[in-house]
Amino acid sequence: MLFLLGRFAGAQVEAVPMEPLASPKWDLLLNILQLCAPILTAVLGWIGIKVAALIRVKIKNQLVASAMVRLTDAVITYVREAEQTMVTSYKTAKKADSPGGEKLSAVEATRIKEDVVAKIKALWGIKGLEQLGKILGLSDTTLTDYIHAKVEEVVQVEKRSPQLPLISPRR
Repeated sequence: MLFLLGRFAGAQVEAVPMEPLASPKWDLLLNILQLCAPILTAVLGWIGIKVAALIRVKIKNQLVASAMVRLTDAVITYVREAEQTMVTSYKTAKKADSPGGEKLSAVEATRIKEDVVAKIKALWGIKGLEQLGKILGLSDTTLTDYIHAKVEEVVQVEKRSPQLPLISPRR
């Protein structure tokens, strides 16, 4: 087979003979390629499936992390607000007329905790709570219990060290 080159800057170029494609070397290479094509396709498909699974896991982890940061931030905000408004006023009222000191009664503490939980739920809204439960894999009652536990956790941490921040900065 001859390969013809055109003119270049007015010069005539001669035809250059090429090696025919029907040589044993090319036949072997073509056979190897035909044998490896299904295997290569399967390997690339498997890699694609694994990459897609890793992307789904990464997205889910980011959703969970984002939801937890938002929930923790809401809990900290409302616990601190309750401490500044309700708890201080309860303790001031008790200090004046109670021989037991400034400690809140169980009823008062429960009332304040329920108020904080109600504010958190109002902030998230019905759809937000449904999405939060779906992201965390929790039912409605379990999610409410989880929010109660987060409130208790923040109250305990605040009692120990109220000046330290509870949320680490995002990376």
